Amino acid sequence: MIADESAFDVRYSVESDGMALKSWLDDPVVRAEFPVSTDEELRMFLPNWIGFYRFGSCLTAVYEDQVVGVGTLLLMPYRKLIHHCLTYVAVDPKWQRQGVGTALVRNLKHLAKNYFHLEILGVEIYSGCKLESILLKQGFTETLRQEKYVKDQGMYRARVVFEASL
Repeated sequence: MIADESAFDVRYSVESDGMALKSWLDDPVVRAEFPVSTDEELRMFLPNWIGFYRFGSCLTAVYEDQVVGVGTLLLMPYRKLIHHCLTYVAVDPKWQRQGVGTALVRNLKHLAKNYFHLEILGVEIYSGCKLESILLKQGFTETLRQEKYVKDQGMYRARVVFEASL
């Protein structure tokens, strides 16, 4: 597990971390876990995701000075909704199952609770997503399942929403 090694760290993201994120999302297998389908959609999606670095709500996992994961709290700008947010997490496929996703989720929960004073952290994934087991281990519970939410290459996948009370 690289997440247990001294060469591993989770830090606040910088804009250039978006280049690593883009390279992972260029992989069709990784892209299938997120709402984007085309390169044009990806071009619009990435600045929205990594742009939260400006608010200190985007974290990057680094191993031996290489970006291996990115997680973001998608903060809400509306007063009625600022007690909760959604989050995205992506891990470089080469470093999956090495504790990176778990470290990012754990750190995002801490950041959400102790810095942004959020009460609820939500995650929206598609059925079969590798992140599901991490979420369950980190205390998230399934709150919504919408069958046939996504249709990609003739196959349907459910949308599954998880929440954790902070």
